Amino acid sequence: MNMKTDNSTTTNNNITLTYLNNLYCRLIPSEQSLSHKLYDYFSEAIPGSHFMRKNSKFGGWDGKKHYYSRQTGRFPIGLLPDLMKFIARNGIEIQKTNSYSYIRPSLTNITVDFLDGISLRDYQIEAIKESIKRPFGIIKSATGSGKTECMCGIAKSYSNAKQILILVNKKDLVVQTRNRMVKRGITDIGVYYGEERDPNKRIVVATVQSIVRPETYYDKSGKKKTRHIITCPELLDRTEVIFVDECKHEGANSFLHILEQSKASVRYGFDATPFEHNNRYNELEIKKHLGSIIFNLDTTTLIDQGVLTKPKIKMISIKSNVPLGSDYHQSYDTGIVYNETRNNVIKFIAESKKGRNLILINKIAQGEILNSTISNSLFLHGGSTHRTEVIDAFNNSKDAILIGSTIFDEAIDFSKGIDCLIIASAGRNFRRTIQRLGRALRKNNKGYVEVFDFIDKGNKYLRRHSTLRKKYYEIEGHDVTVVERNQ
Repeated sequence: MNMKTDNSTTTNNNITLTYLNNLYCRLIPSEQSLSHKLYDYFSEAIPGSHFMRKNSKFGGWDGKKHYYSRQTGRFPIGLLPDLMKFIARNGIEIQKTNSYSYIRPSLTNITVDFLDGISLRDYQIEAIKESIKRPFGIIKSATGSGKTECMCGIAKSYSNAKQILILVNKKDLVVQTRNRMVKRGITDIGVYYGEERDPNKRIVVATVQSIVRPETYYDKSGKKKTRHIITCPELLDRTEVIFVDECKHEGANSFLHILEQSKASVRYGFDATPFEHNNRYNELEIKKHLGSIIFNLDTTTLIDQGVLTKPKIKMISIKSNVPLGSDYHQSYDTGIVYNETRNNVIKFIAESKKGRNLILINKIAQGEILNSTISNSLFLHGGSTHRTEVIDAFNNSKDAILIGSTIFDEAIDFSKGIDCLIIASAGRNFRRTIQRLGRALRKNNKGYVEVFDFIDKGNKYLRRHSTLRKKYYEIEGHDVTVVERNQ
């Protein structure tokens, strides 16, 4: 991540730190100049703020979010690891007036047989141990690494906690997480979502949407506003330990509102790609309540250990034929969704490759086109009502072609692996690109997985996004071959 640097040396400066609650502390610098440095360093431009600043009502606003308040000294506890790096670089001393109060784990001897029905891998044991040493942090673990087992291990370590809340973003993950925990010998577990709501179990797995409900209202001036209503405040009051699964969403208002209201003194985030690439604002928003990465297990390490399958990535060069002057949405529709040449290449690859083939799309229209032209293909999207049956059939088939929308970006477990992954969509989002690749890296019978993406030429948007995806694959340590195709 790009971080601000400050190589200046400060002498005879110190900061007094006082913990206020489970989320915030107060910083009192010894000198005003140091207060200004903190204010400047722990700030970042809000995306799109340059448009808002043009509006006269924002006056002299600098377009930034400031995480340190010069008026009150308030500072997020989750950013303390970044603060420690800042003061170390600047030769500043820190003095604490009190200690952070949090529940300690009751079980700390993590062994290979710590959970029922599974032998924990060395890195899973290390992840659990590193987590329970501290009251907050992010476990960055690649898709397919057994992240849920790490979550089970941490939850079991806090067997003394009167309430553990596990936040997930999708209904599928609620059932999947509960079932896995029961399988690992963790009982007294309930769920809170949809019509099934049991907040009184010691461990509760809940969707964010079930706990916080956005409500629209109008203020006295008639301006439309949104407030967030907590549906079960007693659950948040009882919670001592909180997990945020897929914590990349933590920057969203609903997640933030839950964390702001929760009394939990112990907080952990779990994600394969917690931060957006080169986006410090996004990073600070996620870290402010969850802390920094405390355990990092990347994909290439797991491939080297034989836990995940090595991808053979090919990016096929395709001409977009997008009319000049098209905006991004027009370019995407013409160059991706309705590009007959490109869709025919996808059809050829899918029908010629043996095994379990997965095609990922963004727009439903492209999924419908591919589904109508590719023989014996199945298409699942957000509106599909038979998801579980289709995925089970796909996992148990030797030859199948499954087309999936963005619902496959998370919460889908291809237990027997994928033989061929075709990224039919486009885009420049780092996290989505790596998450989608991760869908295909579980072990299969071939020993490798073929991955096909595209270099979309002839349009500035699509070409730039293709180049970024290639870069993202390479950043993750994967080799990429570009295949030039005769038009």
